Amino acid sequence: GLFKGLVPTMAREIPGNALMFGVYEATKQFIAGGQDTSELGRGSLILAGGVAGAAFWGSVYPTDVVKSKLQVDDFKNPKYSGSMDAFKKILAADGARGLYRGFGPAMARSVPANGACFLAYEVTRSLL
Repeated sequence: GLFKGLVPTMAREIPGNALMFGVYEATKQFIAGGQDTSELGRGSLILAGGVAGAAFWGSVYPTDVVKSKLQVDDFKNPKYSGSMDAFKKILAADGARGLYRGFGPAMARSVPANGACFLAYEVTRSLL
């Protein structure tokens, strides 16, 4: 139905975003050498955003695979009865590698995309 894949999406987004924003702030402070990050340049902000994006996907990618499998599952003759069933069947069929199928391209997209996103956030915030 309309909400197919909602449970794994929530399981991905809530802890993943909490981690991502925490890693972003921690990385900025690490680069700045302290809590004052106001003087960081754009390159440092892009780097911190990229690290944060990598942390997000590195921590929640298997959940995203489960979500994707559920969303494309046949409506009339489903292979999976729910999130846990999909997780178990993916693991049984492909092992742990099955939970990380497509991880490389996802990271290749995530690092620059999140770097750009966090830079846009910081630039916009500085203009307010």
